[in-house]
Amino acid sequence: MRKQRSQEVSQEYKIMVVDDEEGIIDTVTALLMRSGYWCKGFTNPLEALEELEREHYDLLILDYFMQPLHGDEVVARIRKKDYELYILLLTGHKELAPPVNTLKSLAIQAYCEKSDRTDQLQLLVESGIKSIEQMRTIKQFQDGLNSILGAVPKIYQLQPIGNILEEILRQILPLVRGEDAFILVDELPELLDTSEFSDGEPEERKSIFCGIGMYRGSVDSFTSLLDHGLMEAVGRARTDCSLTFAPEGVVLPLCDEQRRSLGVIYARNVSSEYGIKLLEIYAHQASSSISNAFLHSLVNIKNEELYETYAQLKQRYMDTVEVLRLAVDAKDEYTRGHSDRVVDLSLEIGRDLGFSEGELEELRVAGLFHDIGKIGTADDILLKAESLTKE
Repeated sequence: MRKQRSQEVSQEYKIMVVDDEEGIIDTVTALLMRSGYWCKGFTNPLEALEELEREHYDLLILDYFMQPLHGDEVVARIRKKDYELYILLLTGHKELAPPVNTLKSLAIQAYCEKSDRTDQLQLLVESGIKSIEQMRTIKQFQDGLNSILGAVPKIYQLQPIGNILEEILRQILPLVRGEDAFILVDELPELLDTSEFSDGEPEERKSIFCGIGMYRGSVDSFTSLLDHGLMEAVGRARTDCSLTFAPEGVVLPLCDEQRRSLGVIYARNVSSEYGIKLLEIYAHQASSSISNAFLHSLVNIKNEELYETYAQLKQRYMDTVEVLRLAVDAKDEYTRGHSDRVVDLSLEIGRDLGFSEGELEELRVAGLFHDIGKIGTADDILLKAESLTKE
């Protein structure tokens, strides 16, 4: 299974061998190193426990009968702090082998009898390494999902789109243990300023770019780093709205709920299946956050337009009120300025009574309008020097 690397010892997995017989340690370590595994042997279980306190090991091959501690007691001490270490128990006395309940209670994953043939031991080691690989993958996937859950609140915060893109990239790299990535997003047409175009319509959608690692820089410097293969992969990902493999990485589409392309994320040097799966999950969340940011920008634009329209209507209304007030003053010079004085006094009373800003505004308009009826009153009545008759 690992014959292709028999001449090379890798430290990807660290194996410890503990046996009070020096010959057993020599035999097992030679076997493992021929198979390409890094290993270290101990004849004293107490020294082995001290080593495990200092260094991380993936697999422990442990003799059952030893002095001054038997293997089951060594395992019991290990399990107080470490439940992930894969333990393979060895014994040379079949009739004195530990019962199954002991193996279960101490979470000992494998058991092997000592013999001149090493096939069974080698097979169990290979099986153990496979289990360790699977557990690593599961743990990496769990850590990646937890990282995504932790990142989601940050990328959903309402902030400028450039800040959101940078936060997305910062969260991507730990998921895939990479260093180089970029994100390219098309700005929504509704957000573009059409005033710079002669016909009032933009010729094409603008792009927002953010890069990290070798892609950090402006969009101009970024384009010089794109080779034909990567440009083709980016185009396919955007057109098909599906994950696309590039020569040195992977391109993930950013699409909204209607599967319309918002842009792409490219991560370099991503090969593991779990890393790509995590990227797909994260890209979906990133798409939603970018879409929300654009929608929020559109809402703000519409709100600003409505506010501006309302302000213009209000100003025209107040202009009309002012014209009418001046008309009243022109109608009766004797009471000129009376409406203004009524407004001032009314506002003072309103403030003392705790009126809101809206109520004070209504009060001001009412004060200006309160004598509006004078416009329709005949001059011989309005300007009469004597007292009016009862009629």
